[in-house]
Amino acid sequence: MLEILHTTIAIIVALGILVGIHEWGHFIVARMCGVKVLKFSIGFGQSLYSWVDKKGTEFVIAWIPLGGFVKMVDEREGDVKPDDLPYAFNRKPAAQRIAIVAAGPLINLIFAVLVYWAVFLGGQEVLAPFVGSVEQDSIAQESGLQPGDEVISIEGDPVLSWDEVVEKIVMRVLEPGSFTFTVRDSTGQEKTRVINLTKALVINEKVDPLQALGIKPEQPTIPPIVGDLVDGGAGLKAGLQLGDEILKANDQLVSDWMAWVEIIRANPEQAIHLEVDRNNTLVEIDVIPAVKQDKSGATYGYVGVGVKPFEWPDRLIRKVTYNPAEALIVAIQKTWDTSVLIITSTWKLVVGDLARDNLGGPIMIASLASHYAEIGLLPYIMFVAYISIVLGIMNLLPIPVLDGGHILFYLVELIIGKPIPEKIQEGLMKMGLTLLLLVMSFAIFNDVSRFTSGSL
Repeated sequence: MLEILHTTIAIIVALGILVGIHEWGHFIVARMCGVKVLKFSIGFGQSLYSWVDKKGTEFVIAWIPLGGFVKMVDEREGDVKPDDLPYAFNRKPAAQRIAIVAAGPLINLIFAVLVYWAVFLGGQEVLAPFVGSVEQDSIAQESGLQPGDEVISIEGDPVLSWDEVVEKIVMRVLEPGSFTFTVRDSTGQEKTRVINLTKALVINEKVDPLQALGIKPEQPTIPPIVGDLVDGGAGLKAGLQLGDEILKANDQLVSDWMAWVEIIRANPEQAIHLEVDRNNTLVEIDVIPAVKQDKSGATYGYVGVGVKPFEWPDRLIRKVTYNPAEALIVAIQKTWDTSVLIITSTWKLVVGDLARDNLGGPIMIASLASHYAEIGLLPYIMFVAYISIVLGIMNLLPIPVLDGGHILFYLVELIIGKPIPEKIQEGLMKMGLTLLLLVMSFAIFNDVSRFTSGSL
């Protein structure tokens, strides 16, 4: 129940913010252009709360937080009072109508820039891009990439973290071809590694770009020391105590925390004999992991034991800071790169170069919102900025029904000097709506498939 509540709050907050600023963009530019706004709604359905301002606009917060709208005076949508005709949307010049329609998506992109700017201005601790291991017979191994290599640039663009590495390569691994890593090896020498792709790689929520190339980032060895015990958990019941260091499990040496986790997960409801170092005294304990089930139905062992906090080595952690001007440039670049990636990926989905199961819908967004909210406030904020870019770019696509479709109509009007006939617009709008419903249906189908298979 708490997980559902957490997910609900995370998605409502994210969508409420993004829908609100999107519709505010339409609203504020409409008023600037002298268009009378009748209603500003965040959400659909029955009103939860509403008020009317001095200019007669009704502001509404509705039950269903999956969108919103700005209703303007428009002769195409019903009778208009004679006094309101000068303020009707349809009577404004095409250039003003384009500005009003484009303002929603553009404000989403501006919002993302501002969020990234604030984050970068505050500084970040990032994971330095040192290669931990290279998978046998992988693309990375064929390129000559070695454990211990530090990635310092990709295609000549400097990188300071694994996040930047992923951002730089994700555009390139979707297509056959080659690109270069410049690395500093363990001896301090700079070398070039050429990644050759004979075919586009499959990248989705299960396989990230690094994994697809066969790269595992370097991480510190985590000591198998108990730092937390869940009340009622199998570990506490068996007699484990805070500070215990797991030495052996069923006579198998436990090298680090992850090795201990793997042993526990592999033995649900099976007794495991532990040898533990407790204040330099050897203690033997038998623990029986409880059985848990993931969303796919697979079972695993669980003892309710958490790791003792540990310090990452300075070598692997970097503090990246920018002055205000630098932070703004980096924020604009990140928003631009993300926008290009979204457009490129969308096109590849359309032409079939990218697997259709990469398409996600509201369930996937809700799951990701909940996931990032659990990780922390900063990842959640970055996720909201990313979804704001998605919302902005998708609304600018030249599909009737979407903002981009309306912009296309008005651009044609500017070129030919008169509006497209209403019957043609209506026909195109119906086609656009049908296409949008098909895409959304397919996205929701993918969401349900992921959810039932446990991949969300």
